Amino acid sequence: MKAPDGVPQDRRDHDEWVRAEVQALEAGRAREAAADAKKLKASIGIPVKFLALVEGTGMRQTDAMAEVKRDDFAILVLAGDVGRGKTVAASWWALQGLREKRTPLFVSSARLSRWDRYNDAEMQRLLLASRLVIDDLGEEFNDTKGNFLAVLDETISDRLANERRTVITTNLTVEVFTERYGVRIRDRIKESGRWQNFAGASMRGKQLGREAVTTP
Repeated sequence: MKAPDGVPQDRRDHDEWVRAEVQALEAGRAREAAADAKKLKASIGIPVKFLALVEGTGMRQTDAMAEVKRDDFAILVLAGDVGRGKTVAASWWALQGLREKRTPLFVSSARLSRWDRYNDAEMQRLLLASRLVIDDLGEEFNDTKGNFLAVLDETISDRLANERRTVITTNLTVEVFTERYGVRIRDRIKESGRWQNFAGASMRGKQLGREAVTTP
């Protein structure tokens, strides 16, 4: 039996079946690719709410975002009060690292304070990440045994020596930062990067200001 166009019905049925199978296969591959991409993004460590912001269409172009987009630093400290867009900018910058060979890493200072510096695999995650964000430095528990300071010092020193870039966000002033973490770490930032302080109203205000501060 032939269809009106002269093509046998069984041939038409077969072709339609093949097209349906190809479409199903492509849809399956697309779902797998989306799942893999989601898993890869989750492995970076960016909090869900910030990942949603940087992947959304309404992300604001703040001064902090302008700083990370300059992309001309070995280490960059985004400092200032809450509501300045520091973490959003740092999250966006980290996400761009997926284009590079190694997976970027985003860690809060609280999580870093629990990092096992005697675990070589864990330390390699910090040291070898193509891009590293340390978020909210100063909010961690500052242990009296100095474990956190040891991890922070090794991470910054090693990454700078091997030209792996790092972004730090903090609400601390330069003076408090120096008192808490020492002159050694402050000087490494001064020598190899920059400290950018954001002053003024929060992002809830109408105008965002910026004040550049040079580490003393």
